Amino acid sequence: MSAVTAPLRLASEAFAAAVAADQAAVAGDAQALRNCGAEARRALAEAAQVALAAGAVPLLTADSAATLPNGTLVRFRGLCQDLFNPEYYMGAYRNGTTAQEPSPAWHSLALMEGPVAGIMPTVADEAEHHIWERRPFVAVPVPGEGVWAALQDAGAAQAALCAQQTQAGGAAAAAGSAKRGRDDGGDDTVASMEEVDDIEVQPDAAEAAKRSRDAATAVFYKYRVAGAGASGSATPVSISGRAGGSAAAGVGATTLSRVIIKAYGGENELRLNEVVEVVGVLVRTPEVQAVAAAAAAEDAFVAGEDAVHNPPHSRVPRLHAVVMHRVGDGTAGIAAACPAAAEVNAAAELRLRVAAALTAALGGDTAATEFALAALLARVHSRDPTIGHYAVNLDVKGAPAGIPAALRMVAEALVPRVAPVPLTVETLNAAPAVPRKDYAADCMVGGALQLAEGTLLLVDETRLASGKLSAVGVANLEALKAIVEEQALEYDFEYYKMPVGTDVQVLVISDGRSLIPNATVCPVRTQHGGALPEQAAAQAMAVLAAAPGGLDAARSYM
Repeated sequence: MSAVTAPLRLASEAFAAAVAADQAAVAGDAQALRNCGAEARRALAEAAQVALAAGAVPLLTADSAATLPNGTLVRFRGLCQDLFNPEYYMGAYRNGTTAQEPSPAWHSLALMEGPVAGIMPTVADEAEHHIWERRPFVAVPVPGEGVWAALQDAGAAQAALCAQQTQAGGAAAAAGSAKRGRDDGGDDTVASMEEVDDIEVQPDAAEAAKRSRDAATAVFYKYRVAGAGASGSATPVSISGRAGGSAAAGVGATTLSRVIIKAYGGENELRLNEVVEVVGVLVRTPEVQAVAAAAAAEDAFVAGEDAVHNPPHSRVPRLHAVVMHRVGDGTAGIAAACPAAAEVNAAAELRLRVAAALTAALGGDTAATEFALAALLARVHSRDPTIGHYAVNLDVKGAPAGIPAALRMVAEALVPRVAPVPLTVETLNAAPAVPRKDYAADCMVGGALQLAEGTLLLVDETRLASGKLSAVGVANLEALKAIVEEQALEYDFEYYKMPVGTDVQVLVISDGRSLIPNATVCPVRTQHGGALPEQAAAQAMAVLAAAPGGLDAARSYM
């Protein structure tokens, strides 16, 4: 039986086996049944890891969501944009004795929206049942994430999983048959998962990592240095709304606007703006949604909330998490795929190479390079007061016009997530850039400044012209200032504002005095006159490639 094509049947059979082995569960003990549910999800998680190692788990995109069969195991990587209230569902149920089922068995509705025909019976009105809890949240494609970052993480995942399978052998199967410790949380499913992309799995871990690095470099050069388009770079984040998609979903893939993910057990303790990689069951249950829609039609208040929390499955896919991994700021997974960086103990040399690449993009200004590098490396180390953030304003007045584009290209080669923000009066006035609470729908509406930890916020003011800021524009500008000054973004709850800590790097490029104060101002003085040569970015990339360990080592240094 395939964990990819029939995960619900596998989980159902694992639950039945766990119940049969536990007399307390057979008798209907609530905690025992909950533990059996955790055991079943753990068994499915182990099978999912094997499928990941074989590269058999498909990627969830806007295209594949419409064609993948219901109940398929898929993978998705996204930013936690909003956390819904806990959802209560029929975790375990047992129908009464019937002629067809003289000895009724316990069934679980975990990882699904309702009973699945052919796997379990429908729930009878008199069924004995236990209510469990899961936590739905909304995930969107990671803003500004580059193709190479996703490919690097994929290579690291494959290398780690291949090594794990080689070393562990049949240990996982043996461990699965042994009695596991159980706790109140119900689900302590495997707590680590690295996303596996469409790269051929190699039996040797080091070779798999090397192939992924080569693929990432090839993709970067193809789409950015060779000038084939912006497919391999971060889409500009408009202040008027989030960019429509992320390159991390895969080269040529159409990304989803959002996905509703339902987390179980200990995995449901998420924070806003965390990046997660999820392997889960894609579920479509139109009949369950039809019942909810009918109930909402009788209550206007419920209808507004249901439109957000229970939108059509064809428009917003549902993903029941089997394995979930928090990505953090994106640097750990990338460094794991780069053994050369650890082997070559040359941090000083790497710094020189990175600085040389930035210098090439900045027209030879070494002073501006030092300030820009400091901004790229800044991280928040403590709060109250906030320590570690450092924003830099590069004043390119009188410098060649190509500097912003060249700097962006180098940044996208080095930093996993870059959110370019072209700042104009029109974009500032267009729409709120901060997340805000919609009380009618009881949800948070995302904003363009809701970014993942470790993202470079690259603000380009060079196209800014005179004009009048509206109330929305002033609020957006104040939000940018708050990120620069305090590394905080104030979420708008209509009646009050709640500051949420951020950890994004800020680099502002302006043509003269910036609208954003309190950033260190550094005028850019290039060493050549006229327009910046088109070869500047390519020259910068060549410098990085020549570093010990190549691009991978330079990225791990960042």
